[in-house]
Amino acid sequence: MCTFVSVDRPKADSRRATICFTEKTVTAAHALKTYIDENNGNVGLCAADIAGRLEVSTRELRRAFCSLFQASPREYQCQVRMAHAKSELRKQPSVSIDDLSKQLGYSERGDFAKFFKKHVGMTPAEYRSARDEQSNCK
Repeated sequence: MCTFVSVDRPKADSRRATICFTEKTVTAAHALKTYIDENNGNVGLCAADIAGRLEVSTRELRRAFCSLFQASPREYQCQVRMAHAKSELRKQPSVSIDDLSKQLGYSERGDFAKFFKKHVGMTPAEYRSARDEQSNCK
């Protein structure tokens, strides 16, 4: 049995394509997303590990994931990690950036700060300061 997932084609072509994935592959894509969500993006397993455990092809799992969630598993993991980091910086101003980076699975604070800046546009410390200034203005 197949589950049909509708995927948009590039903007130049107004038609839509329908790609067929097996129920098992769609279930695996949802399982991978749930796993990433439940671990705040701090995932030690890659898509290949999940695919192997659920007995689906890695390529099909990635294709289904992209079709269902409009991001690759890696991109989605980054989005979840950054959303969690921003949330923690807002909710817990006293949490150290070192602790937060470790909580998110980074071994080095510098790697986390570099990744955060790439995706958010400022370092975690700058983000926290901007949030503090914003809340003091209210």
